[in-house]
Amino acid sequence: MKHYTQGIPLAQLAHKLRRSERAVSDWLKGTRKVPFWVPELLRLQAMEHDHIIDRMGVQPKQKPGIVQDTETS
Repeated sequence: MKHYTQGIPLAQLAHKLRRSERAVSDWLKGTRKVPFWVPELLRLQAMEHDHIIDRMGVQPKQKPGIVQDTETS
């Protein structure tokens, strides 16, 4: 679930899932079990968003990557 929720504020995520902030917070902390439908819904919403962006011809924003300093001796 954390993969799909990166960068989404808790209040916005709770609204998107139509659940209380407390419930979503408990899921993210691991104090409550995440219902089976939550990751699936988030995955489908991400896929739909990507599809819509693709159909509109919009180039996706480049996400910053991790740069590792590699020294060659």
